[in-house]
Amino acid sequence: MNRFIKQKLFYGALLAVLSLTICAATSLAGTARLDRLTSGGISDRVEFGVTAEAMQDALSADLQGYKAGHPVSWIDILSYLGAQYGGNFSSYRKSDVAAFTDRLRAGETVEEIALKTPRFRYFKEVYSAVLGGMVGEYRRDGELRYGLRAFFPIADGYSFRPLEEKDSLAEPAFRSRCLSGEIGTPVIAVESGRVETIGWNQYGGWRIAIRSFDNKRCYYYAHLRKDHPFPALKEGDVVTAGDVIGYLGMTGMSVRENVDNLDFPQLRFGITLSFNAYQREGSEQLPIDPLEVLRFLSQNRMTVVMDPVAGEYRPAAGIGLSFLPV
Repeated sequence: MNRFIKQKLFYGALLAVLSLTICAATSLAGTARLDRLTSGGISDRVEFGVTAEAMQDALSADLQGYKAGHPVSWIDILSYLGAQYGGNFSSYRKSDVAAFTDRLRAGETVEEIALKTPRFRYFKEVYSAVLGGMVGEYRRDGELRYGLRAFFPIADGYSFRPLEEKDSLAEPAFRSRCLSGEIGTPVIAVESGRVETIGWNQYGGWRIAIRSFDNKRCYYYAHLRKDHPFPALKEGDVVTAGDVIGYLGMTGMSVRENVDNLDFPQLRFGITLSFNAYQREGSEQLPIDPLEVLRFLSQNRMTVVMDPVAGEYRPAAGIGLSFLPV
């Protein structure tokens, strides 16, 4: 066999090996992406279509079950409904909540219902990521209680106006909502967690992001007040639901720091989800439209008073909450 033929056979074999390697790598990458798309609702976009009405009815059933000694999770209820409706709650009926709780009372378990309900687990993971820290046991004035433990982001007694959808939605990459109000209105932590980001951003102005303790949710509050946007907070600090974390303003849309460059005072509020460390630590967090969550939380607003020593607003006496460890 001459040298030319040997070289041709060698390079042909090498090309075959490289082709197989590339195909295998492509297949693995495709499989990994398929896993991301099908395991637990992890995808490039998550839709949260639950209405405030459905959330309220599910919460009521949860509270009734807790008092009766027959616990039923409001997230299980919503996950069942999400699976029934394909995530679209426009056809929501309160009787469907009763249908789920009736099955539990008849002896079925949630696990058995999940096995019979396609996509139940998908919706449970998504809805747990959005609502997981909002209902549960907590202590208030030293007393153990159970119920809604998340708050609307505008303090009680302060007026606000939700902007129309065409004005309120940000670009698709970050779906958020704006609440217009007066400069200096106290901004409230919706849920307990840790400060993940705080400081200036040329688009959001003075802003703060708080991540839930389960690492599933990150709450974003932007366009805070010029000169004194928030109390003495820093990254890593723990905040409790109901705490005053900032003051409404009109900063942002400026490369220069501490500049009011919006047309009117407003709070931009957003929620992003993370289902794994890759999403959480990178730029792959998944935003949802928080409108219905805001409507649901509007029933629970924190009363605040001025602390004359600190010169900051704080939760009113007897309202402060201390949550049980998860």
